[in-house]
Amino acid sequence: PRGAGAARPRAAWPRAMQARRHSQGSLNAAAVPGAGGLGNGSASMTMQLGGSKDGIETDPETVLRMRQTAEYKKLCCELRVPENSGALAAFAPPGEAPASPRRPGGAAQGEEDGAMSPNASLGSREVSDRTASAMNFFNEAVRTEAARVRAHEYDFSTFHLGDRQIRPLVTALVIDRQLVSLKLPGVGIFDRGMVALCEQLRRSQSLELLDVSSNRFASEGAQACLNLVRSAGRLVHVGRRDTVLDRAFVFKRGLPAKFAKLRLDMEALLSERRRPQETAAGAAPSVPAAAGTPGLAAAGSAHEGAADAGATSAAR
Repeated sequence: PRGAGAARPRAAWPRAMQARRHSQGSLNAAAVPGAGGLGNGSASMTMQLGGSKDGIETDPETVLRMRQTAEYKKLCCELRVPENSGALAAFAPPGEAPASPRRPGGAAQGEEDGAMSPNASLGSREVSDRTASAMNFFNEAVRTEAARVRAHEYDFSTFHLGDRQIRPLVTALVIDRQLVSLKLPGVGIFDRGMVALCEQLRRSQSLELLDVSSNRFASEGAQACLNLVRSAGRLVHVGRRDTVLDRAFVFKRGLPAKFAKLRLDMEALLSERRRPQETAAGAAPSVPAAAGTPGLAAAGSAHEGAADAGATSAAR
């Protein structure tokens, strides 16, 4: 009651709050096994959660997935669209790393192969331990980098979404500022869904791959896809097999020439963006002529002499 709270002296409030926090910490320490040596229940709970501090999640990927899930559910509620299990699975926070596989004998996969015999020298054992540590560090770095890249690649090829799911799904996807790849082959996209997809993906400037194969959009969706290619500067590949932007599909269905024009314009933009990468990948480093090499020197002098003779004859 308000009267009882007002009657308590002001100096008693800090002691009451301190006692309450102390009791809460004791409960947390009792709930988490092995937390008695830490002296703080909240710190032990943080260690058990792994990636959270004072109840606030600090892992970037987990925070991103939580934001995407909240945005997707909110838009589904506003648009009165049922939630899709595939979208919720893509937005699920990352789970724990799987344990290393074990053999029937009980040892892990790399324990028997890397084990040293008892008669091995101490120096050999130290070298083997250092090599194993270096290899483990390298493998862990590779797995971490691969997981970081996969965190920004989304594949919905095994789900049927439809036009109604595209707007809430892609709105949640573009929260990821490092979105690299989006695969939506055969998910039931028509013109309305394609327009919504391309409008939302314009906000993602890191997109490099988009796959909309086997979807039945028409001229409006194809024009929206072309506009997306023009605005997304890093988009270098658009999967469009079995669509109106596919040459074989247009020829088989006997579609008008406007689809061929849209396809050619898109191919010209994409090939122009891929050309610098292909040039950099295919260019061989030039080897300078070594001093004192008679064959190269003679070839160079002969080439220069032929050029001078040609210039003289042209002048005459």
